Amino acid sequence: LIAPKSEERVEGALAWRDGMLTFNLIPLSEVAAEFNRYNRTQLSVDPSVASIPIGGTFQASNVDAFARLLHDAYGLKTEQDGERIKISS
Repeated sequence: LIAPKSEERVEGALAWRDGMLTFNLIPLSEVAAEFNRYNRTQLSVDPSVASIPIGGTFQASNVDAFARLLHDAYGLKTEQDGERIKISS
């Protein structure tokens, strides 16, 4: 079965080849799991914020910038403990 996809959706799906991750209102828990695949520093998401929808394109290797965005744009608490960043409300 072949289904048409917009050029934008195809580019987003292939963004990882350029070191980017693209999300279209994906739950934060899934976004964190994807970042964790590419980084030594791991994101740990509290269940209370796991369902927050995240959209945008982010540099896969810059987990610190993503954590800052969560703090600045969403008001989430981010605590770094060694190679783990804990995200909570």
